[in-house]
Amino acid sequence: MASADELRTAIESSREALRQAIKDTTGTWEQVRPGDEEWSPRQAAEHVIGSELMFASMVAKLVDSSAPDRREFALASADKALAALSEVAEASGGVFASVVDADLDTPAPYMDNVAGLMQLVATHIDEHTQQIQGPEIQRA
Repeated sequence: MASADELRTAIESSREALRQAIKDTTGTWEQVRPGDEEWSPRQAAEHVIGSELMFASMVAKLVDSSAPDRREFALASADKALAALSEVAEASGGVFASVVDADLDTPAPYMDNVAGLMQLVATHIDEHTQQIQGPEIQRA
């Protein structure tokens, strides 16, 4: 099982890829991308950024940390999405920073434990990052 530090690093790495994907959407923010779920970069960003707060709130309850306020986002531009991503990274990052290795085996919703839930955060961000990038520029 990954350590709490490794899981935090995976989440931050996923967020950084998401930041870059959002920056690369110049002129395509509202353009629906073909694929399993036909969402625009805006729709995917609104979903994944808001979802991180939901996951962080779950983790906070499991490790007795302060949960961030959950909210939905209406991100009219890539710049607004980048600002929201930074805000969410700070809020949820505080929760994830409070997780210690001893917390990782705590049972969690959606996954077996806190470790799985934190890994889900990184994986969820990665999936929507690929969706924002679009099929024509997804990494192999």
